[in-house]
Amino acid sequence: DVIETFTQRSYKADDRGNLVQVIRTKEFGIETSVQYVGNSVRNGMLYTEIGTVEGPYAIGVRTQTQRIHKEAGTVGQEEGKLITVTENSELGPNDIETFTQRSYKVAREGKVHTITDTYEFDVLSEVRDSYRELGTTGNEDDKLIEVTKTYQSGILTSTQRIRKESDGTKLITTIDTYELELTVPTQTQKIYKIFEWINDVDRLVTVTENSELGLWWIVTSTQRSYKADDRGNL
Repeated sequence: DVIETFTQRSYKADDRGNLVQVIRTKEFGIETSVQYVGNSVRNGMLYTEIGTVEGPYAIGVRTQTQRIHKEAGTVGQEEGKLITVTENSELGPNDIETFTQRSYKVAREGKVHTITDTYEFDVLSEVRDSYRELGTTGNEDDKLIEVTKTYQSGILTSTQRIRKESDGTKLITTIDTYELELTVPTQTQKIYKIFEWINDVDRLVTVTENSELGLWWIVTSTQRSYKADDRGNL
């Protein structure tokens, strides 16, 4: 049997004279969120605004607003680059801006890097450097690797290396996390989906297996998660 776990419905609507795209999300028949996506012009720049309401719109609360625009970089490493600016606020469109991200692309050593600077209260709190490369050794050999390096106060605090592979029956996403500049991962996560018969229902289960210190064959903890059905039954 096929279980419908996730549904999205998208349509255009009028919002106080502005045309917006409405995206309504349901999980197991229950409306969990509504997003409104529209465009506006501010200070001569085109902004895309994304408002998120959690829960059914009739009783839900607008929990997050994102305003996104593009501008030309003029100083430092941004100079001459196209910058995507994302302004984030919470609990409504006019509340306090919690953080801003400025993202741009650069070419380094034959790879395209996406640099994302995060500012909180106008202070640079984090820099992320993301790129893809072909693995060449061990379990990564000949696989496409997504690499994300995170810097705080100029110090490399963590590196994530993500790869996908099949064991013949399921797709497995492996996330190796390295702290500071260690060459052995401090944590490895293997994530995959399977069907399990739970309480007389065939459910789609997300399994996360955790291991530490590069010992990927020794699973220290396992998480199994699934959604309740449309009657709230687990």
